[in-house]
Amino acid sequence: MKEARRRRKSYEKDAERATRLVYTADLQKVSMLPRMEMFKEAAFCRRLVALNHSFVPAGGSAPTKPVVANIWHEAIAGRTASEMATSMLAFLTNDALPEADKITIWLDNCSYQNKNYLLFQAMQAAVENGDVPFNEVEFRYFVAGHSFMAAESYHSRIEAEFKKMEVVLNFRDFSAACRSADKNCVTNSLRYDQFLAFPDDRSSSLIGKSSTTISQICAAKFSRGSPQIMVKDTWRGLWKAFRFLKRDVNLVPLSSLDQLREAPRGIGKRKKKDIQKTLLPLFLNFQGWRKEAELSRRKACWDLRNYHQVPEPVGRKKNARPG
Repeated sequence: MKEARRRRKSYEKDAERATRLVYTADLQKVSMLPRMEMFKEAAFCRRLVALNHSFVPAGGSAPTKPVVANIWHEAIAGRTASEMATSMLAFLTNDALPEADKITIWLDNCSYQNKNYLLFQAMQAAVENGDVPFNEVEFRYFVAGHSFMAAESYHSRIEAEFKKMEVVLNFRDFSAACRSADKNCVTNSLRYDQFLAFPDDRSSSLIGKSSTTISQICAAKFSRGSPQIMVKDTWRGLWKAFRFLKRDVNLVPLSSLDQLREAPRGIGKRKKKDIQKTLLPLFLNFQGWRKEAELSRRKACWDLRNYHQVPEPVGRKKNARPG
């Protein structure tokens, strides 16, 4: 608990420093499209999984520090370590970010998203080769179970937008909800050809000899001009080199990497069949339901206007009390 309180206090101090570029990052709970709660059949049908990898300023968004939402769906890509590393680098190279020498990103301890050897190698290569505009990138990790941060608050506002919309029919509606949840939000819809196949050049012998395991790391620092990744395994501990790459490895720039896929990932045949069989008829029913709802709304508005325009009874003065 002491360690959790120390990191929470550091996070709060970072959030108060307006001059520093400090972000939080988190993958939103998956959204199933379409969201049509008025139809019970939709809740039990396998639907399209939409993903939102959000990057939210620790001290709240501003025109100079926008919320960045990297979004895609399962027919484009999945959420493996390579795909999450691609999303991280897409954020760091986003033109909406302000100029800075260093950026700090607070993360939870999810291994495939935020703490794995492939991500560390990709980050070191990107910083060292100048693929990102920062000379230093620092990851800071919350203690597991104590990771409430600005990104989660943003996700709750997205859920509120879903409820306002009543239905989220497609990926366009999903993107609109993400954008409406924060006035300074920049949505970045990732294409299949943007996801990269990052190399995995870790050395099993070096990992076995290391006194620090990757699960123990509470902070990691990637610096341009430094051949080593620096880490801390306790919050008040000293920075030390984290060696896990093969000695002859060449950290190539992003432009030299291959695409992860030559075509969109697609969805399985069974899921596609379920969507066609169950959801397509619901779309037609929804169109009729929406027309009826719109007609009822218009009728209610018309009745309300007419109510205010009812003529006064003959022989009674305006604002006169009844006798």
